[in-house]
Amino acid sequence: MGAGASVVSEDDVKEFPQYKILGGSAKFAELKGEDGTVALDKVEDPYLKYGGAYLGDSKDSKDFKYLTFTELPKFGPEHKSAMSKYLSQELFDKLKDVKSSKEYTLSNVIMTGVVTPHLGVGATAGDEECWELFKDLFYPIIKDWHGYDAYTQKHPVDLDPSKLVFTEEQKATFNEYVASTRIRAARNVSGFSLPTGATDSDRAGVEAVLMQATELLKACSTIQ
Repeated sequence: MGAGASVVSEDDVKEFPQYKILGGSAKFAELKGEDGTVALDKVEDPYLKYGGAYLGDSKDSKDFKYLTFTELPKFGPEHKSAMSKYLSQELFDKLKDVKSSKEYTLSNVIMTGVVTPHLGVGATAGDEECWELFKDLFYPIIKDWHGYDAYTQKHPVDLDPSKLVFTEEQKATFNEYVASTRIRAARNVSGFSLPTGATDSDRAGVEAVLMQATELLKACSTIQ
């Protein structure tokens, strides 16, 4: 939370997730000294409970700092994720120094599942390359969670609407019980980091692309 510092002011840490976890302003007021700062040796950072350290990450921001794991995390019985199940010492040693061109690392991949042990998946991809670079970890997790073997299977895609079947009986049931529904289609913009690895620059880039696409849609609707 306060990497590189021995004391912190409230402004230094109030945007960090640990600030709320540890008790927020009330806890800070309880621990602060006469100068208004808190000595970090008075605080046990919950993010460091299972190993790792703040060694500086290119994606660090004013309100979040990534952990670096130089050793296999200290997984315990509280860790429920598929990641903690499949990340062996051998696999950790194989992948610990791997880094994507956007500087997403194994430490970044596993951090969420280490510091929040109740999660079911416990791993994140930071960009497109991650799916290949860290597939020896991701593929077993995917199979565990979805029952889909990415090593041997190919995800079927069929966008032919003529194959959709909606019988009169189904239609009647639908009309009787459904007041509203939602169709969610989520996609990421190629060339930019995925949300877990996105920097301010990535977010600005995605915004620019979407604004441009929106303007094209407006132009098309005008023409029609």
